[in-house]
Amino acid sequence: MIKKSILLFLLLVAGLLGSYAQTQQMEPAFGVEMARMVSLVQIEEATYQHVLVELKSSGLGAVIQKGVRIKVWDTKTGKELYKGRFSDAYLYVGADGIIQVAKGTSVKYAVLFESEEEWVMKIKKDGLGLY
Repeated sequence: MIKKSILLFLLLVAGLLGSYAQTQQMEPAFGVEMARMVSLVQIEEATYQHVLVELKSSGLGAVIQKGVRIKVWDTKTGKELYKGRFSDAYLYVGADGIIQVAKGTSVKYAVLFESEEEWVMKIKKDGLGLY
């Protein structure tokens, strides 16, 4: 009887963990455009404050302009600070508000997240590594 109870408990825990893992998976977003006022952005080795970031993902059937385009502007001068296209990447928007430009789950090129009610972003053309 105790073995049955332990087995039932383990199956219940495994089921709960499995359903939690499924809710944490992010699906790519196609044909999405978004803009965020970002307090701090790190692009490669340079750091900028108070910028406007525009993210645009290609549509599902896109052939010519595939991937995700990122543009960063200085809000004070209006000058474009960065323009890049990650042609082999997708835009992912998590339920927790984290926005990623990534190639599946292996390489993340950009991460945009909210920290203490301010948006923060990191962009690296060669990938961020484990982030």
